[in-house]
Amino acid sequence: MCKLFYKKYAILICTLFFINNIYSSNSYPDSLVKLIHASKIDTVIAKANLDLCDYYLQKQTDKALVYGRNALVFSNKSKNNNLIANAYQNIGLCYSFKTITDTAAIYLDSAF
Repeated sequence: MCKLFYKKYAILICTLFFINNIYSSNSYPDSLVKLIHASKIDTVIAKANLDLCDYYLQKQTDKALVYGRNALVFSNKSKNNNLIANAYQNIGLCYSFKTITDTAAIYLDSAF
């Protein structure tokens, strides 16, 4: 009886974690996109684009590259050197994942 209880309990816990991961994974990028559209502050927009670039880097590299380029534009507008360096680094990583190493090296060198 005790083993059956623990087995049902373990299945319930696993199911809850699985459902939580499904719903929470979609809300993160959606909230960042909403933040980009709602904000008028360049540093906030740049940071949200950097976060989206990080989020999509290994999953959808082309999409990550778009967000990385947007981050670079808004980082330059805000004249924030840390954000500019992060944007160059993220763009370089995108090209590295796409195995375009010469372009990746240019952007990664610009980050430093």
